[in-house]
Amino acid sequence: MIADRVVFLFVFVPILRHELYRYVETHNDHRIRPQLVRANHVPGRPNELYDNTTIYRRWGFPPDEGLLSDLEEAVSYVGKLFWRKLKPPTNHK
Repeated sequence: MIADRVVFLFVFVPILRHELYRYVETHNDHRIRPQLVRANHVPGRPNELYDNTTIYRRWGFPPDEGLLSDLEEAVSYVGKLFWRKLKPPTNHK
């Protein structure tokens, strides 16, 4: 029933969201131990590794803009054909 959904959304979802946030914050505050056999391993606490860019280097790399535009152009038609088939005709005579 719709009443059950409304109760779930307005009562229980905020509680679940809060508890999940607390779990993530607690879990990401643990220490990752150093591992000497892994060359690219970065020890530390995940929250500190993510937030503090002055001490730790970012390990990502900037995307290739040309490749991104090529990929975007290659998939630009996806979904458009499907929605055209679902749309009812607008010319009613």
